Amino acid sequence: MDKAKQVDELINSLKDVMNDGIQKQNHEKAMAAISYGCNLLYQFNQKYMDPEFENGVVSIAEVYQKMHSDVLLDYQADSNTVLFYDGFGMDIRGVSKVNLNAIAKNGYRVIYVLPEKSRGKMPETEKMLEGMDVIWEYVDMKKSYAKWLEETLAVIFKYCPKAMFYYTTPYDAPGAVAFAVMTGKVDRFLIDLQDHAFWLGARSNDYFCGSRQVSASNLLYERGVRKNQLLRHGGSLLIDKTEYDHSGLPFDPEKTRFIFSGGSLYKTLGDPELYFYKIVRNILEAHKDVYFLYAGEGDTSEMDKITSEFPGRAFLIQERKDFFYLITKCTFYLNTYPMFGGMMMKYSAYAKKIPVTLRHGDDSNWLLYEQEKRRVEYDTYEELIRDVDRLLEDEAYLHEREALLEGSVVSEEQFIKDMKSAIETHTVTYHHTDYRIDTTKFRKEFYERFDFQKIRKEIVFLRDRSLFGSYPWMMMALLEKYSKRVIQKVFK
Repeated sequence: MDKAKQVDELINSLKDVMNDGIQKQNHEKAMAAISYGCNLLYQFNQKYMDPEFENGVVSIAEVYQKMHSDVLLDYQADSNTVLFYDGFGMDIRGVSKVNLNAIAKNGYRVIYVLPEKSRGKMPETEKMLEGMDVIWEYVDMKKSYAKWLEETLAVIFKYCPKAMFYYTTPYDAPGAVAFAVMTGKVDRFLIDLQDHAFWLGARSNDYFCGSRQVSASNLLYERGVRKNQLLRHGGSLLIDKTEYDHSGLPFDPEKTRFIFSGGSLYKTLGDPELYFYKIVRNILEAHKDVYFLYAGEGDTSEMDKITSEFPGRAFLIQERKDFFYLITKCTFYLNTYPMFGGMMMKYSAYAKKIPVTLRHGDDSNWLLYEQEKRRVEYDTYEELIRDVDRLLEDEAYLHEREALLEGSVVSEEQFIKDMKSAIETHTVTYHHTDYRIDTTKFRKEFYERFDFQKIRKEIVFLRDRSLFGSYPWMMMALLEKYSKRVIQKVFK
C-alpha cells in the first residue's frame, strides 16, 4: 500500500477516536489520539499543520475553561512573572538556555516548567540560572495525558504569569491544551524549534518566535498564522564558558588539523548522491594531513564506511558538552546535508570558523545576519569542493574568509533587549520577509526514507495505553520496544 494512504487511514481513524473521546469527555483518550497522530505526521512530514487536531485541542480546552471558570474569571496576571514551558527538559539544549537566560536577565521572575524525569538532571542549566529569580516546577509527563494537563494548569494558576513561552515537542497535546485554556488571559509565545517540520500548537499561541525565513514561510503559508503574529526572535547564542575536561578525544585538537561536523546522523542521509559523505571522502583523499571528527548519534551505516576507509583519520564520537571548544579548534565546520544544523552553523560563525554549507533549496537561508555577505553556502558539490581545497591549501585565504563572519550572529545583548520588547510590546528589532520557500524537495526526501511499519511502532509510549483497545498492535509494539531495551542493558 502507498505510504501516504497508510498514514491517511491511520490518521483518519485517530481523528475518529479523538472526536469520540471529546464527545464522551474521555479527554485522556482524545489527547492520546492527538499526540500519537501528530507524532506520526511529524515523522512523515508531508504537511506542516493539521486543522482537525488543532480544533480538537481547542475543543478540549473549552471544557477545561468551563471547569476552571472561577479561576479564569478572577485571573490577575503578575506583571513581573513569565512562565517557560519546556517539554524536553534536556540540559544540553542550547535554545532553552538562551531564552531562559534572556527572560531572567530582564528581571522577570521565571517559572520554569519541565518534566519530572528531568529533576536532578539539569546541572548546567541550574548553574546558568544560579542567583536569578527562577522557580523550578516539575510536571509528570510520562504516565497520563490528563494528569500532565492538570498539573500544568495548576502551575499556571498558582503563579499567574503575564506571558508564557511554549518550547516543546511537535506532538505535545497536554501542553497545547493548557496554553489554549489561557486564550485571552496570557500572551503566549511559541518558540519555533521545528520550523521545517509538522507541529501542534498553531491555535494555542499568540506569537511565534523564529529566526529563519523557513519559519516565517511555513507559518504564513502552511500553518495559517498572520504576519503580525510573527517575531524574528531567535538565532542568538549563549556561549558556555565552563572549563570542561577535553579528554577522551581520538586525537589532540590543539595539534591536529581537522574538519568538525555533528548532529543527529539522519541529517546526513536521504539524498540519493549522499553528498555529505562524498565531500568528506574528497577532503580526506586530497588532504592527507587532515582529520575528520563527527559528534552525533543515529543511523551509522554510511559513517561506518568512512571510518573504515580512513582508519586513524576519521572518527565518530558521541555528542559532547565541549562541542564549542572543538569548533574553535577545527579548520572549518562542515554542515550536514541534506538537512543542515542551524545551531551549529551559528556557533561556527560566532567562533569565526566557516560553516561550509552545501545549499539545499532555501533551507539554510537567512540563518545568519546578512548571510549572503558571509560566503558560507555553495550551490553545487563541485563549487564547494573547489573552494574547500583552496581553504585547506591557502591559509591567508582561509583567514580572509573567516573575517567575513564578524557580526553574523545576533549578540546576547541584542537578544536580551529583544526579549524585553517581545514580552512588553510584541515587537523586535529585525523582521521576516514575505518570501515563500518551496519545500517540495525537502518533503520528498522525508517521504522516501519514511518507513510506516517501523515508525508507527517506534512512536508508541506507555501513556498511549488508552488507545490499546482500539489498536491492539500498539501494545505489542510497546512490549517489543521494552524487550529490546532490556536485552541491550543485559549485553551492554
